[in-house]
Amino acid sequence: MKYYLIIKDMSSKFNYRHRMVEYALKHDKSQAAKEYKATRKTVRKWVERLEQEGLAGFKAKKRTPKHIPHKLKPEEEARIVELRQAHPSWGSRRLIDRYQVKGSHTAVNKVIKQNNLIKPKRKRWRKRKDLSELKKRMNFFENSQIDTKDLSDIYQYWSFMRKLGPPRYEYTLRELSTGASFFAYADRNNSTYASHFASYVTVKIYWQTDNGSEFIGSVRKKINRPSAFEKELKASDIEHGRIPPRCQAFIRISSSSRGCRGFS
Repeated sequence: MKYYLIIKDMSSKFNYRHRMVEYALKHDKSQAAKEYKATRKTVRKWVERLEQEGLAGFKAKKRTPKHIPHKLKPEEEARIVELRQAHPSWGSRRLIDRYQVKGSHTAVNKVIKQNNLIKPKRKRWRKRKDLSELKKRMNFFENSQIDTKDLSDIYQYWSFMRKLGPPRYEYTLRELSTGASFFAYADRNNSTYASHFASYVTVKIYWQTDNGSEFIGSVRKKINRPSAFEKELKASDIEHGRIPPRCQAFIRISSSSRGCRGFS
């Protein structure tokens, strides 16, 4: 193992270099290089550091260049700050295009950031509604939500589904007052299988679904007649409600309630 691989993960390289230099001074630079898996040039460098700087010479020095030719001058940075204050909404590229500011857009943007001239974006936090008190007033299975999931979206499951043939679709019903969930699986996603699932869990009073064709039938049907799923619910005296488009699931408080009530 070479010198670099030995010391690169060391938390304290000082002691290793100190021992190497002591060995070189006591014996020879070539023998020290063999003993500590380094080159003669490396040993000579640390011996010279000890002679010139003492023990402090064993500490690693910064490798940043002393002179950066493309670094912006103080007066150039001051001009960028002045222009940014005059145009708070302008970015680095626009300042360069309009005022021929020197430097790349990344350098100009860095100056703007260092001078705290970029307003932080406001995070739009969506306050979650506390529905715990409302759930306490609900009876068990008073409100439920049903949905389907295409399991082929899960890439770990896809290969097993192709080889072994397990079901592709998952039917889920969630009871809102307790959060209890019920699952069923099928090879197809249609109203027939949705009605079969409904026949297993027909103890609910109010069911809520999205506007999927497996629940309400084809959206292009000319005759407004209930689907097999809706017929199954009606036969079991279950009221069916839909989630309005672009709305989250909502809890129906009374028949007069309208709009979307967020539920999570």
